[in-house]
Amino acid sequence: MSVDWDALTHTKREKTVRKALKSGDIDLLVHLTIHNLLAYGRGGAHTSLHTMRGYTTGVRAYLTYALPLGWRRLTEHDTDLTVGYIRALARQGLQPGTINSRRSAARALYRALRWASVLEADPFSGTPRVADHQERWDKREA
Repeated sequence: MSVDWDALTHTKREKTVRKALKSGDIDLLVHLTIHNLLAYGRGGAHTSLHTMRGYTTGVRAYLTYALPLGWRRLTEHDTDLTVGYIRALARQGLQPGTINSRRSAARALYRALRWASVLEADPFSGTPRVADHQERWDKREA
């Protein structure tokens, strides 16, 4: 489903996003996030395809984790949910850079949800970035 987000009133936008959350429509929520990223993100319309692919992957991963726990938790300031997600990624054995990239994508989703008037707070504001304890020069050859 493709939505012209700019054509929707604030009320209709909120209803559309709440319906997507309730039904678990990950594609629509990814579309919302990318639209918001292109409209209000730091890079705006110049955001690279690489960044959009990474955010798409990250938002899908977060929603796959969070939606089965209850869509309402996504509309609350639930740092237990966000910290739990970061810890789950670490248990999967992902590298700190990948985890932080997924964290950024999930934060973009929450920015889009705030834009859609579905919530007001940012639960990732209290969720720390993962520290990489391996020195840069130990990761790659010179």
